[in-house]
Amino acid sequence: MAFSYKNSSSSSLSEMLPVGIMSMHERAISGDGQHKRKVIAWLLAVSLAVALSAAFSLRTTKHASHELKPLDTVSRAAATTTESGVVSACKSTRYPEACEAALASLATRAGAKGPKEMFHVSVEFAKSRALVARDMAYNLTLPSAQTSTSRSPSSVHDCLELLDITLDQLNDVLEAQKGGSSHDARTWLSAALTNQATCTESLQAVKAEGGDSLSARVRSLSQHISNSLALQGKVQDDDGVGVGRKLLSDGFPAWLSAKDRRLLEASPDEIRADAVVAKDGSGTHTTINEAIAFVSLASSGGGRKVIYVKAGTYDERINVPTKQRTSC
Repeated sequence: MAFSYKNSSSSSLSEMLPVGIMSMHERAISGDGQHKRKVIAWLLAVSLAVALSAAFSLRTTKHASHELKPLDTVSRAAATTTESGVVSACKSTRYPEACEAALASLATRAGAKGPKEMFHVSVEFAKSRALVARDMAYNLTLPSAQTSTSRSPSSVHDCLELLDITLDQLNDVLEAQKGGSSHDARTWLSAALTNQATCTESLQAVKAEGGDSLSARVRSLSQHISNSLALQGKVQDDDGVGVGRKLLSDGFPAWLSAKDRRLLEASPDEIRADAVVAKDGSGTHTTINEAIAFVSLASSGGGRKVIYVKAGTYDERINVPTKQRTSC
Protein backbone atom coordinates (compact mmCIF):
# COMPACT_ATOMS: atom_id res chain seq x y z
CA MET A 1 0.00 0.00 0.00
CA ALA A 2 1.40 3.46 -0.94
CA PHE A 3 1.57 6.28 1.67
CA SER A 4 2.13 9.96 1.16
CA TYR A 5 3.10 12.54 3.81
CA LYS A 6 3.00 16.25 4.09
CA ASN A 7 5.90 17.80 5.94
CA SER A 8 4.41 21.12 6.93
CA SER A 9 5.08 21.64 10.62
CA SER A 10 1.92 23.73 10.96
CA SER A 11 -0.34 21.06 9.50
CA SER A 12 -3.15 19.57 11.57
CA LEU A 13 -3.14 16.03 12.87
CA SER A 14 -5.37 14.91 10.05
CA GLU A 15 -3.01 16.38 7.52
CA MET A 16 -0.10 14.54 9.12
CA LEU A 17 -1.81 11.13 9.05
CA PRO A 18 -1.31 8.72 6.19
CA VAL A 19 -4.01 8.69 3.60
CA GLY A 20 -5.35 5.26 4.55
CA ILE A 21 -5.39 6.02 8.27
CA MET A 22 -7.01 9.39 7.68
CA SER A 23 -9.79 7.76 5.69
CA MET A 24 -10.63 5.44 8.63
CA HIS A 25 -10.48 8.38 11.04
CA GLU A 26 -12.95 10.38 8.94
CA ARG A 27 -15.34 7.43 8.77
CA ALA A 28 -15.23 7.12 12.60
CA ILE A 29 -15.95 10.80 13.01
CA SER A 30 -18.73 10.56 10.45
CA GLY A 31 -20.25 7.52 12.29
CA ASP A 32 -20.15 9.32 15.64
CA GLY A 33 -21.85 12.31 14.12
CA GLN A 34 -24.67 10.24 12.71
CA HIS A 35 -25.14 8.50 16.08
CA LYS A 36 -25.26 11.83 17.90
CA ARG A 37 -27.78 13.18 15.41
CA LYS A 38 -29.99 10.11 15.95
CA VAL A 39 -29.81 10.53 19.73
CA ILE A 40 -30.63 14.22 19.47
CA ALA A 41 -33.53 13.51 17.11
CA TRP A 42 -34.83 10.83 19.50
CA LEU A 43 -34.61 13.18 22.49
CA LEU A 44 -36.40 15.91 20.54
CA ALA A 45 -39.18 13.48 19.60
CA VAL A 46 -39.62 12.34 23.22
CA SER A 47 -39.64 15.95 24.49
CA LEU A 48 -42.21 16.91 21.88
CA ALA A 49 -44.44 13.95 22.85
CA VAL A 50 -44.20 14.83 26.56
CA ALA A 51 -44.98 18.48 25.84
CA LEU A 52 -47.99 17.56 23.70
CA SER A 53 -49.24 15.12 26.38
CA ALA A 54 -48.90 17.74 29.14
CA ALA A 55 -50.66 20.33 27.03
CA PHE A 56 -53.52 17.94 26.26
CA SER A 57 -53.82 16.92 29.94
CA LEU A 58 -53.87 20.58 31.04
CA ARG A 59 -56.51 21.39 28.47
CA THR A 60 -58.61 18.38 29.53
CA THR A 61 -58.32 19.36 33.21
CA LYS A 62 -59.31 22.92 32.49
CA HIS A 63 -62.19 21.72 30.36
CA ALA A 64 -63.36 19.32 33.09
CA SER A 65 -63.10 22.02 35.74
CA HIS A 66 -65.22 24.32 33.59
CA GLU A 67 -67.80 21.56 33.22
CA LEU A 68 -67.93 20.87 36.99
CA LYS A 69 -68.30 24.45 38.10
CA PRO A 70 -71.99 24.69 37.27
CA LEU A 71 -72.67 21.45 39.23
CA ASP A 72 -70.70 22.73 42.21
CA THR A 73 -72.59 25.98 42.06
CA VAL A 74 -75.94 24.17 41.98
CA SER A 75 -74.88 21.91 44.88
CA ARG A 76 -73.81 24.87 47.00
CA ALA A 77 -76.97 26.74 46.15
CA ALA A 78 -79.12 23.72 47.11
CA ALA A 79 -77.25 23.31 50.39
CA THR A 80 -77.67 27.01 51.16
CA THR A 81 -81.39 26.80 50.42
CA THR A 82 -81.75 23.76 52.69
CA GLU A 83 -79.84 25.42 55.52
CA SER A 84 -81.99 28.52 55.18
CA GLY A 85 -85.15 26.40 55.31
CA VAL A 86 -83.90 24.52 58.38
CA VAL A 87 -83.06 27.72 60.24
CA SER A 88 -86.46 29.17 59.36
CA ALA A 89 -88.32 26.04 60.50
CA CYS A 90 -86.33 25.73 63.73
CA LYS A 91 -87.21 29.28 64.77
CA SER A 92 -90.70 28.00 65.63
CA THR A 93 -89.29 25.44 68.12
CA ARG A 94 -88.39 25.93 71.78
CA TYR A 95 -84.84 24.71 71.23
CA PRO A 96 -83.59 26.07 67.87
CA GLU A 97 -79.97 24.96 68.28
CA ALA A 98 -80.97 21.38 69.08
CA CYS A 99 -83.38 21.49 66.14
CA GLU A 100 -80.69 22.62 63.68
CA ALA A 101 -78.34 19.89 64.96
CA ALA A 102 -81.04 17.26 64.44
CA LEU A 103 -81.76 18.44 60.89
CA ALA A 104 -78.12 18.83 59.85
CA SER A 105 -78.20 15.55 57.92
CA LEU A 106 -81.05 16.84 55.76
CA ALA A 107 -78.63 18.71 53.48
CA THR A 108 -77.00 15.43 52.39
CA ARG A 109 -80.29 13.71 51.54
CA ALA A 110 -81.73 13.57 48.08
CA GLY A 111 -85.29 14.55 47.25
CA ALA A 112 -87.67 17.10 48.71
CA LYS A 113 -86.81 18.89 51.95
CA GLY A 114 -90.14 20.39 52.99
CA PRO A 115 -91.95 20.37 56.38
CA LYS A 116 -92.79 16.64 56.15
CA GLU A 117 -89.17 15.66 55.53
CA MET A 118 -87.92 17.90 58.34
CA PHE A 119 -90.47 16.41 60.74
CA HIS A 120 -89.50 12.85 59.74
CA VAL A 121 -85.77 13.52 60.26
CA SER A 122 -86.43 15.17 63.63
CA VAL A 123 -88.38 12.13 64.87
CA GLU A 124 -85.65 9.77 63.63
CA PHE A 125 -83.08 11.84 65.49
CA ALA A 126 -85.20 11.81 68.67
CA LYS A 127 -85.49 8.02 68.37
CA SER A 128 -81.70 7.67 68.12
CA ARG A 129 -81.34 9.75 71.31
CA ALA A 130 -83.99 7.63 73.02
CA LEU A 131 -82.03 4.47 72.18
CA VAL A 132 -78.89 5.93 73.77
CA ALA A 133 -80.79 6.97 76.91
CA ARG A 134 -82.51 3.59 77.11
CA ASP A 135 -79.18 1.71 76.90
CA MET A 136 -77.73 3.91 79.63
CA ALA A 137 -80.74 3.29 81.88
CA TYR A 138 -80.45 -0.45 81.29
CA ASN A 139 -76.78 -0.40 82.31
CA LEU A 140 -77.73 1.33 85.56
CA THR A 141 -80.11 -1.52 86.40
CA LEU A 142 -77.35 -4.14 86.21
CA PRO A 143 -76.13 -5.63 89.53
CA SER A 144 -72.73 -3.99 89.14
CA ALA A 145 -74.36 -0.57 88.96
CA GLN A 146 -76.82 -1.24 91.78
CA THR A 147 -73.99 -1.81 94.27
CA SER A 148 -73.12 1.89 93.96
CA THR A 149 -76.62 3.15 94.70
CA SER A 150 -77.51 4.56 98.07
CA ARG A 151 -81.26 4.19 97.48
CA SER A 152 -83.61 1.73 95.80
CA PRO A 153 -82.99 1.50 92.03
CA SER A 154 -86.74 1.33 91.37
CA SER A 155 -86.68 4.84 89.90
CA VAL A 156 -84.13 3.78 87.30
CA HIS A 157 -86.29 0.76 86.44
CA ASP A 158 -89.27 3.08 86.01
CA CYS A 159 -87.25 5.33 83.75
CA LEU A 160 -86.10 2.32 81.73
CA GLU A 161 -89.70 1.24 81.19
CA LEU A 162 -90.75 4.76 80.24
CA LEU A 163 -87.96 4.91 77.66
CA ASP A 164 -89.13 1.58 76.22
CA ILE A 165 -92.61 3.05 75.88
CA THR A 166 -91.15 6.19 74.31
CA LEU A 167 -89.36 4.13 71.65
CA ASP A 168 -92.63 2.38 70.78
CA GLN A 169 -94.40 5.73 70.54
CA LEU A 170 -91.74 7.24 68.28
CA ASN A 171 -91.95 4.17 66.06
CA ASP A 172 -95.73 4.67 65.92
CA VAL A 173 -95.17 8.27 64.82
CA LEU A 174 -92.88 7.17 61.99
CA GLU A 175 -95.39 4.52 60.92
CA ALA A 176 -98.22 7.08 60.98
CA GLN A 177 -96.41 9.04 58.28
CA LYS A 178 -97.13 6.18 55.88
CA GLY A 179 -100.84 6.89 55.99
CA GLY A 180 -101.87 7.27 59.61
CA SER A 181 -103.53 10.18 61.34
CA SER A 182 -101.51 13.31 62.08
CA HIS A 183 -103.63 13.67 65.22
CA ASP A 184 -102.38 10.32 66.47
CA ALA A 185 -98.79 11.35 65.76
CA ARG A 186 -99.29 14.46 67.86
CA THR A 187 -100.83 12.40 70.67
CA TRP A 188 -97.91 9.93 70.69
CA LEU A 189 -95.34 12.72 70.73
CA SER A 190 -97.14 14.44 73.60
CA ALA A 191 -97.21 11.18 75.55
CA ALA A 192 -93.50 10.60 74.85
CA LEU A 193 -92.71 14.08 76.14
CA THR A 194 -94.69 13.38 79.31
CA ASN A 195 -92.69 10.19 79.78
CA GLN A 196 -89.46 12.18 79.92
CA ALA A 197 -90.86 14.53 82.56
CA THR A 198 -91.88 11.52 84.68
CA CYS A 199 -88.49 9.90 84.12
CA THR A 200 -86.68 13.05 85.23
CA GLU A 201 -88.74 13.23 88.42
CA SER A 202 -87.98 9.58 89.15
CA LEU A 203 -84.25 10.05 88.68
CA GLN A 204 -84.19 12.88 91.19
CA ALA A 205 -85.06 10.34 93.90
CA VAL A 206 -82.12 8.00 93.24
CA LYS A 207 -78.42 8.40 93.90
CA ALA A 208 -76.62 6.19 91.42
CA GLU A 209 -73.33 6.38 89.65
CA GLY A 210 -74.10 7.70 86.18
CA GLY A 211 -77.52 8.99 87.26
CA ASP A 212 -76.59 12.57 86.39
CA SER A 213 -75.49 11.50 82.92
CA LEU A 214 -78.80 9.72 82.38
CA SER A 215 -80.70 12.80 83.52
CA ALA A 216 -78.77 14.88 80.97
CA ARG A 217 -79.65 12.37 78.24
CA VAL A 218 -83.32 12.48 79.18
CA ARG A 219 -83.37 16.30 79.19
CA SER A 220 -81.77 16.33 75.74
CA LEU A 221 -84.32 13.79 74.51
CA SER A 222 -87.13 15.98 75.86
CA GLN A 223 -85.83 18.91 73.81
CA HIS A 224 -85.80 16.91 70.59
CA ILE A 225 -89.31 15.50 71.18
CA SER A 226 -90.57 19.01 71.93
CA ASN A 227 -89.04 20.23 68.67
CA SER A 228 -90.67 17.36 66.76
CA LEU A 229 -94.03 18.43 68.16
CA ALA A 230 -93.46 21.97 66.89
CA LEU A 231 -92.39 20.74 63.44
CA GLN A 232 -95.41 18.41 63.32
CA GLY A 233 -97.59 21.49 63.68
CA LYS A 234 -95.96 22.89 60.53
CA VAL A 235 -96.81 19.66 58.69
CA GLN A 236 -100.46 20.11 59.66
CA ASP A 237 -100.38 23.74 58.53
CA ASP A 238 -98.78 22.70 55.24
CA ASP A 239 -101.51 20.10 54.67
CA GLY A 240 -104.25 22.51 55.68
CA VAL A 241 -105.28 20.30 58.60
CA GLY A 242 -106.48 21.78 61.85
CA VAL A 243 -105.00 20.78 65.19
CA GLY A 244 -108.29 19.69 66.79
CA ARG A 245 -109.98 16.33 66.44
CA LYS A 246 -113.32 16.08 64.70
CA LEU A 247 -116.10 15.21 67.13
CA LEU A 248 -119.29 13.36 66.39
CA SER A 249 -122.70 14.61 67.49
CA ASP A 250 -122.43 12.52 70.68
CA GLY A 251 -119.22 14.30 71.70
CA PHE A 252 -116.83 11.42 70.97
CA PRO A 253 -113.92 11.77 68.51
CA ALA A 254 -114.48 10.37 65.03
CA TRP A 255 -111.68 7.80 65.38
CA LEU A 256 -113.38 6.08 68.35
CA SER A 257 -115.19 2.90 67.28
CA ALA A 258 -118.90 2.38 67.89
CA LYS A 259 -118.10 -0.50 70.28
CA ASP A 260 -115.84 1.70 72.39
CA ARG A 261 -118.43 4.49 72.45
CA ARG A 262 -121.04 2.05 73.76
CA LEU A 263 -118.62 0.84 76.43
CA LEU A 264 -117.93 4.38 77.63
CA GLU A 265 -121.64 5.22 77.72
CA ALA A 266 -122.67 2.03 79.54
CA SER A 267 -123.61 1.96 83.21
CA PRO A 268 -121.63 -0.25 85.63
CA ASP A 269 -124.40 -2.87 85.56
CA GLU A 270 -124.12 -3.13 81.77
CA ILE A 271 -120.36 -3.59 81.72
CA ARG A 272 -118.96 -7.09 81.43
CA ALA A 273 -115.66 -6.64 83.21
CA ASP A 274 -112.75 -9.08 83.07
CA ALA A 275 -111.79 -8.10 86.62
CA VAL A 276 -113.51 -6.17 89.40
CA VAL A 277 -111.56 -4.31 92.07
CA ALA A 278 -113.30 -3.72 95.39
CA LYS A 279 -111.71 -2.63 98.64
CA ASP A 280 -114.30 -4.54 100.68
CA GLY A 281 -113.56 -7.84 98.91
CA SER A 282 -116.78 -7.99 96.93
CA GLY A 283 -114.89 -8.07 93.62
CA THR A 284 -112.41 -10.43 92.07
CA HIS A 285 -109.45 -8.47 93.44
CA THR A 286 -108.84 -6.04 96.30
CA THR A 287 -106.05 -4.05 94.59
CA ILE A 288 -105.69 -2.54 91.16
CA ASN A 289 -102.24 -4.07 90.63
CA GLU A 290 -103.65 -7.55 91.24
CA ALA A 291 -106.33 -6.94 88.62
CA ILE A 292 -103.77 -5.62 86.11
CA ALA A 293 -101.54 -8.65 86.64
CA PHE A 294 -104.52 -10.96 86.17
CA VAL A 295 -105.76 -9.48 82.90
CA SER A 296 -102.16 -9.19 81.59
CA LEU A 297 -101.75 -12.94 81.94
CA ALA A 298 -105.16 -13.55 80.42
CA SER A 299 -104.53 -11.28 77.42
CA SER A 300 -101.94 -13.45 75.67
CA GLY A 301 -104.40 -13.92 72.83
CA GLY A 302 -104.83 -10.17 72.38
CA GLY A 303 -107.99 -8.09 72.53
CA ARG A 304 -109.29 -5.47 74.95
CA LYS A 305 -109.62 -6.19 78.66
CA VAL A 306 -111.88 -4.23 81.01
CA ILE A 307 -111.18 -3.64 84.69
CA TYR A 308 -114.02 -2.23 86.78
CA VAL A 309 -112.81 -0.39 89.87
CA LYS A 310 -115.48 0.18 92.50
CA ALA A 311 -115.57 3.37 94.53
CA GLY A 312 -112.97 3.53 97.26
CA THR A 313 -109.50 4.75 98.20
CA TYR A 314 -106.66 2.69 96.74
CA ASP A 315 -103.26 3.74 98.03
CA GLU A 316 -100.89 1.90 95.73
CA ARG A 317 -98.35 2.47 93.01
CA ILE A 318 -99.85 1.34 89.71
CA ASN A 319 -97.50 -0.61 87.44
CA VAL A 320 -98.70 -1.54 83.93
CA PRO A 321 -96.18 -3.80 82.10
CA THR A 322 -94.80 -2.14 78.98
CA LYS A 323 -95.94 -4.77 76.52
CA GLN A 324 -99.37 -5.05 78.17
CA ARG A 325 -100.17 -1.35 78.54
CA THR A 326 -102.83 -1.42 75.79
CA SER A 327 -104.49 -4.55 77.10
CA CYS A 328 -106.13 -3.16 80.20
